[in-house]
Amino acid sequence: MADEATTTTEDSTTDTTATDADTSTADTTTATESAQTTKTEDDGTDWKAEARKWEARAKDNSKAAKELGDLKKSQMTEQQKLEAAAAEAATRAEAAERRAALAEAAIAHGLTKDDLELLDGVPADQIEDRAKKLAARLKKAAPPAASGGEASGDRSKRKPTTLEGAVGAYYSQ
Repeated sequence: MADEATTTTEDSTTDTTATDADTSTADTTTATESAQTTKTEDDGTDWKAEARKWEARAKDNSKAAKELGDLKKSQMTEQQKLEAAAAEAATRAEAAERRAALAEAAIAHGLTKDDLELLDGVPADQIEDRAKKLAARLKKAAPPAASGGEASGDRSKRKPTTLEGAVGAYYSQ
């Protein structure tokens, strides 16, 4: 029995030591995290001033880039200027052709602006085919018209709008 008591005492001492070591590690980790948090909060940086500084640098860089572009333009030969103008004109012509194709497709197939957004990025020569497919899919997905409505042209099954019409409709059945 004396041996059992000694074993129990040794086990509890070991458990206490292990718990103390875990607590010590946790305290050290918490202290380190607190120090890092305090350091980032108290580093004394004026972020608004930093933002203003970088904004000013960006504006200066923008002005410098514009001046560089103007300088390059002034140093271009006439041939290079003509080539640049031709490339710009070709780009604008392609954009106009694409807008025209979208407008024609919208009119021909009854597409809305939201429907045309689905054709964004499609080359101008493929817009007509894709618009036709889109219109067909939209017609398939559209819910059927309610029977008896004005859209179907059947006026005999319309709901009456007056009391007299309601009474007449009731007794006519």
